[in-house]
Amino acid sequence: MTIEQERIDMLTQAAEHRAKEVMHHQINIDNYTLAIAEIEVNHIGDAEMVEFAGRLSELLHSSKREQAREAIMLKVIKSNWSEHVRTNSRRCCPLIHRDRSAPRQPADQLPKGTRRGTAGRVGYDPTYPY
Repeated sequence: MTIEQERIDMLTQAAEHRAKEVMHHQINIDNYTLAIAEIEVNHIGDAEMVEFAGRLSELLHSSKREQAREAIMLKVIKSNWSEHVRTNSRRCCPLIHRDRSAPRQPADQLPKGTRRGTAGRVGYDPTYPY
């Protein structure tokens, strides 16, 4: 595995991890919001439950802050990944980024088993040794 491939793998794993963190925070936010609403409706006079709702409210705000932080990091990682792929794709993917300025071989001089399509691309033939 090349350094570029390892970097892309690490960035991909980091992005997946951050996306899961954002999702986990959203689950907590939803749960805290529903629990606070439940306490406000069904436990109005219970002092312990009101205190619990206060703690849940603090957790709710904390989860929202953490989710925003994770979302920023996810955006940065995705941007870093895209930039790395864009700038290194010629080294990583030479078949995709071939030299288009090179003169093309005339159709009658192509190796046996190949053909050009209407767009000038060489067709695929499983018998041709690529």
